[in-house]
Amino acid sequence: MEVNMGTVRSNVARNATGAEEHDATSLAQAVGYSWGTPLPPELRIAFDIVLCGDLLYHVWSGRLQNEFLTTLQYLNGGAGAGAA
Repeated sequence: MEVNMGTVRSNVARNATGAEEHDATSLAQAVGYSWGTPLPPELRIAFDIVLCGDLLYHVWSGRLQNEFLTTLQYLNGGAGAGAA
């Protein structure tokens, strides 16, 4: 999902300015994703952290609970590691 991704990518770039080459900030990237869909290539590799805006409200209110659980299965490799 590309909603607000331009803003997020700009923020990542601003925070990476002046960072050391191998500093976590310089390696950060923003990836749009719709919960429950197969993982894009960027999420099929090892990573340290995922930041999710407004996700928990929608998961626990029931709106995205199934999609969120499907995504966790993809990330854990239980659903073909993001395979379609």
